[in-house]
Amino acid sequence: MVMSNSPTLNNSKNTTSKELIRRNIRHALASKNLQPLKNPDTNMPLYPQMEQLLKQFVDNFRSQGGKCRLCHKSSFFEDLSKFIHIQKYETILNTCDFLSSKLTEYKINFQTCINPNESADLVIVYADFFIARSGNLLFSQEFTLYPSVKNLAKDILIVGFATNVVPDIKMALDFRRKNEHLNQSNFREIIAPIPPYFVDGEEVYTPSNPRLILLLINE
Repeated sequence: MVMSNSPTLNNSKNTTSKELIRRNIRHALASKNLQPLKNPDTNMPLYPQMEQLLKQFVDNFRSQGGKCRLCHKSSFFEDLSKFIHIQKYETILNTCDFLSSKLTEYKINFQTCINPNESADLVIVYADFFIARSGNLLFSQEFTLYPSVKNLAKDILIVGFATNVVPDIKMALDFRRKNEHLNQSNFREIIAPIPPYFVDGEEVYTPSNPRLILLLINE
């Protein structure tokens, strides 16, 4: 026997389903909730408290394609010098004036500015804060007048302190505002690592899509 879809049969099923839904709604409205919902705690933090902030940040930073090395304060300049010499950079832009004397001592040639239409092989920058929840970094213009750390070089060598790892962006901005001088620029930039694209199986970076290399001083 050949079965056919009857419009009458379909309408009957739809009517039965709608009536069942209506009945359940009426029952729910008539029933008393023995366990009423509690009012939300408006003072409760948006996110749960984080533990192991440093590990959380490093894991998130690396998972997005960033390169991170933890180093002790006493060995920082040796690590910095070794990395630069191994990479054999030709042009290095240093935006951190407090590093200049040590770079000279370790016989690392650098310049402190570049022409607007040029880029360096490496730029050295200082990051103010490191955001554990996202793996992002916050920069200000305290040590540089460049509006962005991007588009300066294909490799960005970031210097910072593990004590400046904070749970979230709000806390980073709050700390930054608290420590700013009245006459200081309030320009801030928050960036995250961007995975490279590959050519013939090799990672390729450009000034607009730079490699982020972080030397994080863990005292």
